[in-house]
Amino acid sequence: MISTSETEIKTAPEMATDTAPTEAVTTEGEPTEATSIEVTPTEVTPTGAAPTEAAPTDRKIGILPPPETPLNPFEALGLKPWLVNAVEALGYKEPTAIQAQCLPLLLEGQDLIGQAQTGTGKTAAFALPLIQNLPKKKRRPPTPSALVLAPTRELAIQVATSVSSYGGAHFESQVALLYGGQPIGPQIGALKRQPAIVIGTPGRVIDHLTRGTLDLSETRFVVLDEADEMLKMGFIEDVSHILSHTHPERQSALFSATMPPEVKRIADQYLRPERAHIRVEGGRRTSDDVEQFVLHAPREGKVAALAALLELTLEGVRIVFARTRQDTTNLVDALARFGHQAEALNGEMGQQLREAVINRLREGTLNTLVATDVAARGLDIDNVSLVVNFDLPFDSESYIHRVGRTGRAGQRGLAVSLADPRDSRSLFHLQRKLSQTLKVYPPIHPDALLAARKEALKRELIMKLDQDAAQAAAQKAHKAQREGEAEEKAEGTEVQVSPYHEVVYELLEEGRPLQEVAAAAIALVARERPLERKRLPLRFDPSAVDPRKARKERRREERNPRHRDERGERGERPPRAPRAPRAHGEMISVELNIGHKNRVRPKDLVGAIANEGRIEGRQIGAITIEERRSLVELPPEVVERVMQRVAGRFICGVKVKMRLAR
Repeated sequence: MISTSETEIKTAPEMATDTAPTEAVTTEGEPTEATSIEVTPTEVTPTGAAPTEAAPTDRKIGILPPPETPLNPFEALGLKPWLVNAVEALGYKEPTAIQAQCLPLLLEGQDLIGQAQTGTGKTAAFALPLIQNLPKKKRRPPTPSALVLAPTRELAIQVATSVSSYGGAHFESQVALLYGGQPIGPQIGALKRQPAIVIGTPGRVIDHLTRGTLDLSETRFVVLDEADEMLKMGFIEDVSHILSHTHPERQSALFSATMPPEVKRIADQYLRPERAHIRVEGGRRTSDDVEQFVLHAPREGKVAALAALLELTLEGVRIVFARTRQDTTNLVDALARFGHQAEALNGEMGQQLREAVINRLREGTLNTLVATDVAARGLDIDNVSLVVNFDLPFDSESYIHRVGRTGRAGQRGLAVSLADPRDSRSLFHLQRKLSQTLKVYPPIHPDALLAARKEALKRELIMKLDQDAAQAAAQKAHKAQREGEAEEKAEGTEVQVSPYHEVVYELLEEGRPLQEVAAAAIALVARERPLERKRLPLRFDPSAVDPRKARKERRREERNPRHRDERGERGERPPRAPRAPRAHGEMISVELNIGHKNRVRPKDLVGAIANEGRIEGRQIGAITIEERRSLVELPPEVVERVMQRVAGRFICGVKVKMRLAR
């Protein structure tokens, strides 16, 4: 029987890094009594200095010994100066608890298991030793020397970005990134350049192994990042297949937030018996910079509650977490009806589309994202101000990961979980696992929503005015330069008046007051989110704790919004209007700028046109959906009304434009 020996080191995340922590080291092997050794901090004596006596002072020439230069915290862990400089340039001042424990062991070539939560600095804990221990170029084999496996494309991209930033600008060519959702040709080209490090997802790495474009026979450093997530996604067998192709004398590191039996089996099979097990423990694992609330709302009012939360958050990026891929697209469509432009991020999207969405978030042209847990893994956006759990997560680890998207870099963040009465048991268990009680979000008052809408509208108008002023100044400068006039004469240069100004001038000449013209124009701009109490998303009133009663009340109001006193006795009720006939006879085809590319379905078009155009679905004729457009047949008498009401609305997250089909 071969005995295994695993060294376990437990440390608290609050542990200071400038002094050596007290560690409890246990050895597991044959069934013998475990021993515990307390290691006390020791003082490091600088090289060349006497251990007990101070260096003698040369009194004859009056020279004092030079003061001792304290080591950088990362240099004290064994990193070389050039790598320490790169880390300092990125703003790292001192290592985290997981980094302080892992760096020395990995630099020495040991295998280890790193168990810590998301956001504790695990990437740097394995990336820095990986870079430093790479063989020199002359002794480096033509095949990759190191392999990092990540469960998702986003996490693989994040790891590759971190490794390239640690190694410097010249190091980017030494990294090959392999993941699905993009053409395999460029990845084959990157592997032909003989990179030193390969970072990828298990599925695409196996594709390259099968094709023979990737050789891992000389790979002597392997990292499994977020191994528990690989288990949830069904990658454990793929991981075993990949590890069997690497060098048998490799150094391996496995990082995971939890340690299920399947992950432990992988560690027993592919890591050395004398590996170290480092576990960063702590009580509360969510950031103190994040305010966490629960907002109670009936199930049918959760979308309205979400829309209200988004309106109250004016700054930064807002991320909404949904449970399934279909939920993300449904939420995007539902939010569009409240005037919120959002984009989905899920596993069904192609990589180019996913990257385009993330780039829009970073550039500021998009501020609302609806994502699943898996799709958001590795999502690195600093200015996230609000995280909303539209559906409560199944476990506390997912909750911690979601909430960890906000409250970064010393900024304050807000996390709100929507819960209906059926979620009470799940909410109780979640709070117990977190060892904390979520505060109840206060009722949203209509005045607060109106104030938020006014502020958002003012910002849009100010931005537009600033853009117009800058454009007018640029026109003046351009015309003055073209005509060769002096700068002081340029002030009198006439600028072409826009058609919008012409409309305003014509209305003023007709005697319309300027304030009335401006108010009417603003009302047109604010059609999606009008400044009217009756149009506010307040149907999620927490007092409606019974979803069935709320649904019944809503249907009653929709059938006849008037009160009984206003319509008189039942005998006075007017006869019911006849139902609209089914579509037949002469029809007119209308074109919409949305198609298969936007994942639109016939029922999406029918629902939007019928609801917004105030017609019945049976009046809509044939629907043809093409790649970039859709054709809908309508009766001639409703075409004009439908085009006026539907144009400018959002369907599947796209602002609709309509015209008569050619």
